[in-house]
Amino acid sequence: DKQKTISGAAERCSQRLMMMPLHTNPRGDIFGGVLASYVDRAAAEFARDLRATNAKALKETYLFVTRILEVQFLAPVKRGDTLGFYVKETALGEHSLVVDVRVTAERGRDRKELSVASGRVVLVAVDKDRKLVEHQITV
Repeated sequence: DKQKTISGAAERCSQRLMMMPLHTNPRGDIFGGVLASYVDRAAAEFARDLRATNAKALKETYLFVTRILEVQFLAPVKRGDTLGFYVKETALGEHSLVVDVRVTAERGRDRKELSVASGRVVLVAVDKDRKLVEHQITV
């Protein structure tokens, strides 16, 4: 699936979540696997929203996460942090879409925002029988 790079795409907040004690190790840091799963969910939410806003172009087409190319952990995430997951398209192919996910944490009483992780995820277009199809997304 030959992809072309997309420049200037706007970031969209896909989800915001507060990290709770069940997400933590004994030191109070969030497990990396938990954060990676939320990157996956953020891409899936983005795909759902994209399908809703491109109903005509994606009629009878569904976008699924097929691969997480990378997740980089930039700073520890703590219990009580409110995470924001910001997603934007970075590449488009006939059947696929690559999105970048930027994760921020609001921490403390002053709600200071820091970058804590980033990820790159591949989504593919499939039909109702889960067969690969060309999507009609344009940028």
